[in-house]
Amino acid sequence: MRDDRGESNAEIARRTTLSANYIAERLRDLKSFTLTDIELLGEHFGFDPADFLGAVQVDAARPVRRVGGPVGAAGHHRGTGEPIAAGDDDTQAEAEHENP
Repeated sequence: MRDDRGESNAEIARRTTLSANYIAERLRDLKSFTLTDIELLGEHFGFDPADFLGAVQVDAARPVRRVGGPVGAAGHHRGTGEPIAAGDDDTQAEAEHENP
């Protein structure tokens, strides 16, 4: 869409709250777009984010990168590389204390 309109990353940045560098990193597949990014770009380019996301196809041959996430998020075990489910890790929760 950007190329079809002949817009630069700087032009898109001026019309959204995203920076030109932020856009460039994502277009080079160095980082992932967030849902908020897709909403902002949908407003700018005139597409429905839900329709856009519904049309996304996942390439099973391409591994999914996990850059980080909330504590307890699913990922891979640091030592073995084995997949783990959310909450399935070696950490221990602190005991809950009642306030007197």
